[in-house]
Amino acid sequence: MIAKFKKWIIHCINDRTDDILNQMAVDNKAFRRLTRELTPLIDAAKYNLTDEHKHLLEETDDIRGKRDLLVYKTLYRQGVKDGIRLFKMTHSCK
Repeated sequence: MIAKFKKWIIHCINDRTDDILNQMAVDNKAFRRLTRELTPLIDAAKYNLTDEHKHLLEETDDIRGKRDLLVYKTLYRQGVKDGIRLFKMTHSCK
């Protein structure tokens, strides 16, 4: 039972992390501004690379994205754990 709950909560955390990242792309002005700044730089780099080296930039971007997603999910998971601890602490003081 505990293993199923743990698997379920991890699934919820992962889905929620994806939701938050997608919502940031819509609502967060700084995120959108940085994306607008980054896109032309990546395009310029691709344009100036030879065809045989363009895949390196794409591979770098893919790996960076996967790495960042791991960080975001870990941060969110830790936030959930911290929230539960805080809840327990505040309710045990009553």
